[in-house]
Amino acid sequence: MKSENKERFINKLSLVLEFNERSPFFARIAEFEILRDNTGDALSILEQGVKVHPNYPTAHIIYGLALIKNGSVDKGLEQMKKGTHLIDSDETLNHYLSLIDEYLPQGEGLKSEKRFDDNVESDIDDIIDLNEENFEERILGHDHIISETLAEIYLSQDNLYEALAMFSKLAKENPDKEKYFKGKADEVRVLISKNKR
Repeated sequence: MKSENKERFINKLSLVLEFNERSPFFARIAEFEILRDNTGDALSILEQGVKVHPNYPTAHIIYGLALIKNGSVDKGLEQMKKGTHLIDSDETLNHYLSLIDEYLPQGEGLKSEKRFDDNVESDIDDIIDLNEENFEERILGHDHIISETLAEIYLSQDNLYEALAMFSKLAKENPDKEKYFKGKADEVRVLISKNKR
Protein backbone atom coordinates (compact mmCIF):
# COMPACT_ATOMS: atom_id res chain seq x y z
CA MET A 1 0.00 0.00 0.00
CA LYS A 2 1.42 3.42 -0.93
CA SER A 3 2.24 5.64 2.02
CA GLU A 4 -0.38 8.23 0.94
CA ASN A 5 -3.07 5.54 0.80
CA LYS A 6 -1.88 4.07 4.08
CA GLU A 7 -2.10 7.50 5.73
CA ARG A 8 -5.63 7.97 4.40
CA PHE A 9 -6.61 4.48 5.60
CA ILE A 10 -5.25 5.14 9.10
CA ASN A 11 -7.04 8.49 9.20
CA LYS A 12 -10.33 6.71 8.43
CA LEU A 13 -9.65 4.16 11.16
CA SER A 14 -8.86 7.02 13.57
CA LEU A 15 -12.23 8.60 12.81
CA VAL A 16 -13.97 5.32 13.51
CA LEU A 17 -12.12 5.04 16.83
CA GLU A 18 -12.96 8.65 17.68
CA PHE A 19 -16.68 7.93 17.35
CA ASN A 20 -16.57 4.39 18.73
CA GLU A 21 -14.02 4.00 21.54
CA ARG A 22 -14.79 0.27 21.70
CA SER A 23 -13.59 -0.30 18.13
CA PRO A 24 -10.88 -2.95 17.76
CA PHE A 25 -9.18 -0.74 15.16
CA PHE A 26 -7.15 0.80 17.98
CA ALA A 27 -4.41 -1.83 17.56
CA ARG A 28 -3.91 -1.01 13.89
CA ILE A 29 -3.81 2.72 14.61
CA ALA A 30 -1.30 2.18 17.44
CA GLU A 31 0.89 0.05 15.18
CA PHE A 32 0.95 2.86 12.64
CA GLU A 33 1.88 5.36 15.38
CA ILE A 34 4.80 3.13 16.39
CA LEU A 35 6.02 3.07 12.79
CA ARG A 36 5.83 6.89 12.74
CA ASP A 37 7.90 6.99 15.97
CA ASN A 38 4.93 8.27 17.98
CA THR A 39 5.39 5.64 20.68
CA GLY A 40 3.78 7.80 23.37
CA ASP A 41 0.60 8.14 21.32
CA ALA A 42 0.64 4.42 20.57
CA LEU A 43 0.96 3.59 24.27
CA SER A 44 -2.00 5.83 25.16
CA ILE A 45 -4.15 4.20 22.49
CA LEU A 46 -3.12 0.69 23.52
CA GLU A 47 -3.57 1.23 27.27
CA GLN A 48 -7.18 2.25 26.69
CA GLY A 49 -7.79 -0.42 24.05
CA VAL A 50 -6.64 -3.42 26.08
CA LYS A 51 -8.88 -2.32 28.93
CA VAL A 52 -11.86 -2.55 26.58
CA HIS A 53 -10.58 -5.65 24.72
CA PRO A 54 -8.55 -7.66 27.27
CA ASN A 55 -8.62 -10.81 25.12
CA TYR A 56 -7.33 -9.21 21.91
CA PRO A 57 -4.00 -11.01 21.32
CA THR A 58 -2.69 -8.70 18.59
CA ALA A 59 -3.26 -5.67 20.80
CA HIS A 60 -1.18 -7.20 23.60
CA ILE A 61 1.62 -8.03 21.17
CA ILE A 62 1.66 -4.51 19.70
CA TYR A 63 1.41 -3.05 23.21
CA GLY A 64 4.45 -5.13 24.16
CA LEU A 65 6.41 -3.85 21.19
CA ALA A 66 5.49 -0.25 22.04
CA LEU A 67 6.56 -0.72 25.66
CA ILE A 68 9.87 -2.23 24.53
CA LYS A 69 10.46 0.61 22.10
CA ASN A 70 9.75 3.01 24.96
CA GLY A 71 12.37 1.26 27.14
CA SER A 72 10.07 -0.87 29.36
CA VAL A 73 11.46 -4.21 28.22
CA ASP A 74 10.12 -6.37 31.06
CA LYS A 75 6.60 -4.96 30.82
CA GLY A 76 6.74 -5.26 27.04
CA LEU A 77 7.77 -8.90 27.18
CA GLU A 78 4.99 -9.55 29.69
CA GLN A 79 2.41 -8.11 27.27
CA MET A 80 3.82 -10.13 24.38
CA LYS A 81 3.67 -13.32 26.42
CA LYS A 82 0.07 -12.55 27.37
CA GLY A 83 -0.90 -11.95 23.73
CA THR A 84 0.76 -15.10 22.45
CA HIS A 85 -0.75 -17.10 25.30
CA LEU A 86 -4.21 -15.94 24.24
CA ILE A 87 -3.66 -17.48 20.80
CA ASP A 88 -1.64 -20.38 22.23
CA SER A 89 1.21 -19.85 19.79
CA ASP A 90 4.83 -20.37 20.74
CA GLU A 91 5.79 -19.68 17.12
CA THR A 92 4.27 -16.20 17.26
CA LEU A 93 6.16 -15.37 20.44
CA ASN A 94 9.42 -16.65 18.97
CA HIS A 95 8.81 -14.63 15.79
CA TYR A 96 8.35 -11.39 17.71
CA LEU A 97 11.25 -12.15 20.02
CA SER A 98 13.46 -12.40 16.94
CA LEU A 99 12.32 -8.90 15.89
CA ILE A 100 12.63 -7.23 19.28
CA ASP A 101 16.09 -5.76 18.70
CA GLU A 102 14.50 -3.45 16.10
CA TYR A 103 12.24 -2.02 18.79
CA LEU A 104 14.80 -1.59 21.55
CA PRO A 105 16.36 1.82 22.13
CA GLN A 106 19.64 2.11 20.22
CA GLY A 107 22.59 0.36 21.76
CA GLU A 108 20.52 -2.07 23.76
CA GLY A 109 20.06 -5.69 22.85
CA LEU A 110 17.75 -8.26 24.35
CA LYS A 111 19.76 -10.08 26.98
CA SER A 112 19.76 -13.83 26.63
CA GLU A 113 18.10 -14.23 30.04
CA LYS A 114 15.08 -12.34 28.68
CA ARG A 115 14.40 -14.99 26.03
CA PHE A 116 11.78 -17.58 26.81
CA ASP A 117 11.61 -21.28 26.28
CA ASP A 118 9.20 -22.77 23.80
CA ASN A 119 6.49 -23.25 26.39
CA VAL A 120 4.63 -19.97 26.80
CA GLU A 121 2.02 -21.46 29.08
CA SER A 122 4.64 -22.35 31.70
CA ASP A 123 5.30 -18.63 32.09
CA ILE A 124 1.67 -17.66 32.72
CA ASP A 125 2.16 -17.57 36.50
CA ASP A 126 4.63 -14.73 35.93
CA ILE A 127 1.79 -12.74 34.35
CA ILE A 128 -1.27 -13.80 36.33
CA ASP A 129 -1.33 -14.83 39.98
CA LEU A 130 -3.76 -17.76 40.08
CA ASN A 131 -4.47 -17.04 43.75
CA GLU A 132 -5.45 -13.40 43.27
CA GLU A 133 -9.09 -12.47 43.61
CA ASN A 134 -10.88 -12.41 40.25
CA PHE A 135 -7.91 -13.88 38.35
CA GLU A 136 -10.54 -15.45 36.10
CA GLU A 137 -11.31 -12.10 34.49
CA ARG A 138 -7.64 -11.59 33.64
CA ILE A 139 -7.70 -14.89 31.74
CA LEU A 140 -11.24 -14.90 30.33
CA GLY A 141 -12.12 -11.21 30.20
CA HIS A 142 -15.22 -9.52 31.55
CA ASP A 143 -17.77 -10.52 28.94
CA HIS A 144 -16.83 -14.16 28.40
CA ILE A 145 -19.54 -16.82 28.18
CA ILE A 146 -19.42 -19.00 31.29
CA SER A 147 -20.61 -22.61 31.09
CA GLU A 148 -19.65 -26.01 32.41
CA THR A 149 -19.60 -27.40 28.87
CA LEU A 150 -17.12 -24.76 27.76
CA ALA A 151 -14.97 -25.45 30.83
CA GLU A 152 -14.92 -29.16 29.92
CA ILE A 153 -13.98 -28.29 26.32
CA TYR A 154 -11.08 -26.15 27.56
CA LEU A 155 -9.99 -29.03 29.77
CA SER A 156 -10.20 -31.59 26.94
CA GLN A 157 -8.08 -29.29 24.74
CA ASP A 158 -5.47 -28.89 27.50
CA ASN A 159 -6.27 -25.18 27.83
CA LEU A 160 -5.77 -25.63 31.55
CA TYR A 161 -5.65 -21.99 32.60
CA GLU A 162 -8.91 -21.24 30.79
CA ALA A 163 -10.51 -24.36 32.31
CA LEU A 164 -9.33 -23.34 35.78
CA ALA A 165 -10.66 -19.81 35.34
CA MET A 166 -13.98 -21.11 34.04
CA PHE A 167 -14.49 -23.64 36.88
CA SER A 168 -13.52 -21.00 39.46
CA LYS A 169 -15.97 -18.50 38.00
CA LEU A 170 -18.69 -21.18 37.87
CA ALA A 171 -18.07 -21.90 41.58
CA LYS A 172 -18.58 -18.22 42.41
CA GLU A 173 -21.70 -17.86 40.28
CA ASN A 174 -23.42 -21.12 41.30
CA PRO A 175 -23.59 -21.42 45.10
CA ASP A 176 -25.64 -24.63 44.85
CA LYS A 177 -22.81 -26.35 42.91
CA GLU A 178 -19.91 -24.41 44.47
CA LYS A 179 -18.32 -27.49 46.06
CA TYR A 180 -18.48 -29.44 42.78
CA PHE A 181 -16.92 -26.63 40.71
CA LYS A 182 -14.23 -25.94 43.33
CA GLY A 183 -13.35 -29.62 43.19
CA LYS A 184 -13.05 -29.44 39.39
CA ALA A 185 -10.89 -26.30 39.74
CA ASP A 186 -8.62 -28.12 42.22
CA GLU A 187 -8.26 -31.02 39.76
CA VAL A 188 -7.16 -28.57 37.07
CA ARG A 189 -4.67 -26.91 39.48
CA VAL A 190 -3.11 -30.35 40.05
CA LEU A 191 -2.80 -30.84 36.28
CA ILE A 192 -1.18 -27.41 35.91
CA SER A 193 1.35 -28.16 38.63
CA LYS A 194 2.15 -31.57 37.06
CA ASN A 195 2.76 -29.90 33.67
CA LYS A 196 5.28 -27.52 35.24
CA ARG A 197 7.55 -30.37 36.29
